[in-house]
Amino acid sequence: MPSKVLVTTRNFPPFVGGMERLVHESTIALHHNFQVKLVGPSGCENHVPESIQAVGCAMDSLPRFLTSSFFQTVRLAKSWRPDVIFCGSGLTAPAGLAAARICGARLVVYAHGLDLIISNTLYRRLFLPTIRAADRVIVNSRYTAGLAAKIGVENDKIRVINPGVTLVKPDYEQGIAFRQKYDLGNSPLLLSVGRLTPRKGLAEFLRESMPNILRDIPDFKLVIVGGEPTKALHGGSSLAAINAAANLIAPGAVRLLGSVDDNDLAGAYNASSGFVFPVLDLAGDVEGFGMAALEAAAYGVPSVAFANGGVVDAICNEQSGYLITPGDYDAFTEATTKILNEDTEKLVAGARAHATRLAWPLFGQALRSSVDELL
Repeated sequence: MPSKVLVTTRNFPPFVGGMERLVHESTIALHHNFQVKLVGPSGCENHVPESIQAVGCAMDSLPRFLTSSFFQTVRLAKSWRPDVIFCGSGLTAPAGLAAARICGARLVVYAHGLDLIISNTLYRRLFLPTIRAADRVIVNSRYTAGLAAKIGVENDKIRVINPGVTLVKPDYEQGIAFRQKYDLGNSPLLLSVGRLTPRKGLAEFLRESMPNILRDIPDFKLVIVGGEPTKALHGGSSLAAINAAANLIAPGAVRLLGSVDDNDLAGAYNASSGFVFPVLDLAGDVEGFGMAALEAAAYGVPSVAFANGGVVDAICNEQSGYLITPGDYDAFTEATTKILNEDTEKLVAGARAHATRLAWPLFGQALRSSVDELL
């Protein structure tokens, strides 16, 4: 009989984002080898196979979700007696620890960068000790591993498992359709994908790099896909600052599309020559990995990024793109212009090769092996 794994998480579809995709893929990967049940946000049951029993918890407020998910996790621990409790982030670690102690299960926490640096006093007193108490702390990058060690997680408990990516084939027709839908013509396109938070650094990129790129390539356009954060726990919105910078510096050269469906997102990648990821190192807010840059690589789109946080694991320098010294906008501009101006066939192939090494099936193998070690 396969071992039992109880997944408890706030980060799961129907919510959309890199962490949600990661925990969803983790749940499916665990289901290949183990019996799995899930405690997640309301509606999560619509995003897993029928063979995974899922319990949805109200998401109208964070305290209500934490209370409901704690109760449901403990209830299932008592009745189902899982062998492993898998927490999709530090937020559900207290529930996971209580459940593990009730049924004698091993506790695994997938810790993201923000899980480990939140400055809230209550969080640090109640949540960080439960992360430290886990039998295994899986992190998304070498950078996040360092953050885990700083809060006192023992080194032999930490495992780095980079998030994965779905491998895709180029679809030039889809790119053409995207250009036609958004009236982008034949202009060279740069792309940015992600929630519009200050950490993403887009307003600064517009002010510091856009004028020089436009001087060299007057007809290029920057396409920004992503909406304002709604359920995010930290970061705020940068939309007003992006709009102000775009209107002042590059009117007509910046297209903010907001959130788009999967078909349009794929079209955006297929239509773009480069991906920009000018992430900043902000106090209390970090880029633990950089899944959007890895997704771009899967489409053969090279990235230019500041080498902050876990981004150095998401981009292979001079293979899938360029990692730039943080704050060096001249170098950022030069690398971006190079991608738009020059033959990038080598970078396109390198980006796809990099994505192949981090495909979701390989992530799943590494995750299952890490859990198996505890049984």
